[in-house]
Amino acid sequence: MIYGTEFMRDKANCYKTHWFAIAVDLNELDLNHEDTINFQFPSTPFWSLNPVEVNLELTKLQKSITSPQKYKIEYYKLISTKYYNHEKIFTDGSKSDLVVGCAAVPVPQDLDEMDMRLLNDASIFTAEASALDMALSTICKSSKPAFVILSDSLSCLQAHETLDPRIPKLKTKYNSLTLEG
Repeated sequence: MIYGTEFMRDKANCYKTHWFAIAVDLNELDLNHEDTINFQFPSTPFWSLNPVEVNLELTKLQKSITSPQKYKIEYYKLISTKYYNHEKIFTDGSKSDLVVGCAAVPVPQDLDEMDMRLLNDASIFTAEASALDMALSTICKSSKPAFVILSDSLSCLQAHETLDPRIPKLKTKYNSLTLEG
């Protein structure tokens, strides 16, 4: 029993030492708690969430040889056949040398448009994911039955098709919307 007590005491000291080292590093970085996002694992594991339907048909067109007119024709064909009775929400994230922002714009605009400025050091992935989050928030507030979110962020769309841990909030929000009907 003494061995077990000694082991636990050493383990506790190890954790304290490690935490102290992290605290010192965070202090040197001048990290402001207000600039951080609280993270918590969703109560439902990723693998049991409803799969997100992602349509990547337009990515089959080779960008280097496809004209903008051809993209437009294929886009309208896709919207008119698969999503003709859906409300449309366009999303975009943007990053320049000075600012980062995102927006979700419903068309027609009988729903509220949302836009937000993000921290200057946010990534383009974060901007695109935030735009998708705003689109899902718009859907949550609406009583309309069918939506399609239109995004140009291939990395965010592909993240939805996998167990990508960078977007738990989006997957959880999507899952709750699909459960509500």
